[in-house]
Amino acid sequence: MSLWDERIKTHRIWSEMELLGSTLDTALQASRENSLEAFTAIERVRVLLTYLGKRLASADPLLISPNVLEEIANLIGNGRAEVEAFKSNGNEGHLNNANVHVERTVAMSSQIPGLLSPEELQALIASSNEYRSIYDKKIEVVHSSLNQFINERNALDVRLSNLDDALNIERQKLLQLSTDYQAQFSAAQDSRSKEFTDAQGARQTQHGQLIARFEKKLIEQDAEFTKKRGEIEAENERAVADLHVSFHDRADAILQSIEENQKRVEDLVGVIGNLGVTSGYLRTANSAKKSMWFWQSLTLLALGTLSVLAYKTLALLEDGKGHFNWGGFAGRVVLLTSLGVIAAYSGNQADKFFTDEKRNRKLALELEAIGPYLSPLPKEEQDKFRVTVGDRSFGRELDTQLHHHGKSPVNVIDLLKSKETKEVLELLLDLGKKLSK
Repeated sequence: MSLWDERIKTHRIWSEMELLGSTLDTALQASRENSLEAFTAIERVRVLLTYLGKRLASADPLLISPNVLEEIANLIGNGRAEVEAFKSNGNEGHLNNANVHVERTVAMSSQIPGLLSPEELQALIASSNEYRSIYDKKIEVVHSSLNQFINERNALDVRLSNLDDALNIERQKLLQLSTDYQAQFSAAQDSRSKEFTDAQGARQTQHGQLIARFEKKLIEQDAEFTKKRGEIEAENERAVADLHVSFHDRADAILQSIEENQKRVEDLVGVIGNLGVTSGYLRTANSAKKSMWFWQSLTLLALGTLSVLAYKTLALLEDGKGHFNWGGFAGRVVLLTSLGVIAAYSGNQADKFFTDEKRNRKLALELEAIGPYLSPLPKEEQDKFRVTVGDRSFGRELDTQLHHHGKSPVNVIDLLKSKETKEVLELLLDLGKKLSK
């Protein structure tokens, strides 16, 4: 294929014509829901497009100008756009515009050199005949629909006329009923007025008699109520006086009983308080006793261990040649000093718990003796004695005992300052002097 043939056969006009044909097919489905004019306009565009296609098919590619094809392709594209617009909004004016654009392509097809073939003439005649037959069919459909509409309208007019006659008959009946009811009401109005007047007079007479009877009963009930009220007030006053005397005596007895119970409760509370405080001191004393035994046992164990180690390490003071060994002496001193610290601390703690036990047992015995001592005394002197004992006892002796005990030795310096350590050091120095000789 030469370049001249290819530029015509591959031109975009063929795709534009194909797109317009498919667009017309879809628009034809939409036109069936519209008027006959839309259907006719779409078919006319299809006929023009068919003619243009046959015109291009019969032309020699070497004689066709690409510029003419480009203008025709643009017009076909414009026509397709108008058909698309009709599909979207249903405006038949777009179909008229599409016919105008495609008509111009037919006019421009005269610039395409070529001869009409018998097939083209037959196609044109067939297109014309098909268009006229379609038009005639649509006209027949329109006439049939119009005749059906006229028949239905005539039937509706007959029904409306019948309904109008029936409505007039019902209107006459309603007017007759209204006239009859009005006459009956007017005839019975006088008798109803007389009956209402008589009934109203009878009701007023009965109402007056009823009011008079009620007023008489009210006066009698008022007098009876006044009499009953006086009797009830006198009876209530007597009952209140009796209740006052009875409740006064019972209140005095109850108050006396409450005072006696209060005294017994106070005595019981004092006994319970003494027992609670005494038991607390006893529990503290027993706990201190157990702790004292523990620390005394630990002290004896530390002293026993100290004595055994002191005896076992005597050989460290001399070396193999019989000379004094300062290194062994230093290690021996450190070891024995550590055990001495433990023994001193344990002994000090045992002494503290021994003192705590004695103090708590003494307080428990004193508190046990307070009750029998205060029993024969008057209440004022008992309260004064309790305040004095509380001021002298609570919160003072503990501080004094703690100050008396001082701080327990917990390191070598504290141990060296203690009395027990000084005695142990003097013993060790004497022992060292004897061994050095």
